[in-house]
Amino acid sequence: MIQLLLLAATAFAALLQVGVLPTMFTQPAAAPLLPIGLFAAWGLVREPSEVAPSAILAAVLVGVASEDRVGWILLALLPTAALLVGARLAPNSGVARAPVVAGIGAVLYLLTLLIGAGAGRTLVAVAPAVLASAVGTAILALVAALLLRPLRARPGGLFE
Repeated sequence: MIQLLLLAATAFAALLQVGVLPTMFTQPAAAPLLPIGLFAAWGLVREPSEVAPSAILAAVLVGVASEDRVGWILLALLPTAALLVGARLAPNSGVARAPVVAGIGAVLYLLTLLIGAGAGRTLVAVAPAVLASAVGTAILALVAALLLRPLRARPGGLFE
């Protein structure tokens, strides 16, 4: 049941990402990345393994609704998944690490798509937009992690 909540939130975030959100910014690359912020928050509050089906759904929805290929988007989401696993292995992981994972994940996502599109020469020109996107995604992940905190996974057992 909880996985359906994540899938619904992912579908909503992915559709907002390609529909409404780019029109709110003068440079679309400066928009916060809603799926990455959601994945960072969910993966650190709950479990990183719960994010995998949603990442595939987000890649399909964003790829179909935009001009990017689904494979490139899925490839660009992989660093965020790796960061989630690494952050969960560290002690005291949780809400405080969500903005860091989301910010770094956003930068790596945008760099992967820019390099994949052959726009490696424009990295310096779009650096302010990438930084703005990373900061926005980090703030979004922090807010989402705080909202998702009541859904955190609790240890099993009768007296635990």
